[in-house]
Amino acid sequence: MSDSMSHPEPSPDESAPAVKKIDFFISYTKADKQWAEWIAWQLEAAGYLSHVQAWDATPGSGFVEKIHSALQLTDKVLAILSAAYLKSSYEAVPWQQAIGRRNTEPALLTFRIEDVAPPGLLEQIVYVDLFGVDEAVARERLLTAAQGRRAKPTRPPAFPAPHFPSEAVAARPNDRQPSRLKPETGNRKRPSSAQIRELATVLARLAVMSSPQNRDEVVSQLPDALVQAVPYNARTDVYLPGLLRVCLDRTHGLRDLLAILDYFEGGTNPMAEFRAVAERVLADLNEGTLPESNA
Repeated sequence: MSDSMSHPEPSPDESAPAVKKIDFFISYTKADKQWAEWIAWQLEAAGYLSHVQAWDATPGSGFVEKIHSALQLTDKVLAILSAAYLKSSYEAVPWQQAIGRRNTEPALLTFRIEDVAPPGLLEQIVYVDLFGVDEAVARERLLTAAQGRRAKPTRPPAFPAPHFPSEAVAARPNDRQPSRLKPETGNRKRPSSAQIRELATVLARLAVMSSPQNRDEVVSQLPDALVQAVPYNARTDVYLPGLLRVCLDRTHGLRDLLAILDYFEGGTNPMAEFRAVAERVLADLNEGTLPESNA
């Protein structure tokens, strides 16, 4: 018996190397290369396989062909939303393809790295903000979305009391009067820039502050005089310090903000951390102690 009969040649399918499935195709524009590489690194450190042009466009390969092949092997497209990305018609191809093949599981994840408004079909996709927070928070948001985890808190939510924002504020009707909300002068201590920055850093970790829509909902519940005094800025890292400075400049302003945040975030670890920092800052400013949380 010949060797060819005892050892048949493998078929083309058998001899071809196994093709690896790609978990995430990262769609971005050149201006956001640093964000794309950071996201790809975090995903691969967590055990996922990603395709990112900066790493996978090998010399001599056809650019369009490479992208087309990668998209055929991809479970999900991850789009990095910025002003530059939304202006690029070419970058629309990956996410449009992802939307076109959606079934029971989302095939497109969108992450904002700037305060932009996704247009058209992208507006229908729930996005996650990675900007305006520190790296640890951004990483947690990225991996939570990648894993499809529910954003369930670790402790029971606060009871939705009928008197919004909380009984603690409702019990002090005089605090809501505009005359009590004017910035105080005289010998009243003012917060330092370091205290404002520390409060803003912790405040940014609250889920309710992660999007402009939710953030604006929180601020809208403050007394009118406070709302009107808060300087608007599209950048969260600029807006939150301004909000906190206004609250600290008014009698009970920070307490009012805490009562509203308790309504949305009571019982969560980030809320407990923010309350602890606020308590310390108020003590440094000789503003007394905070009322107990409703959580």
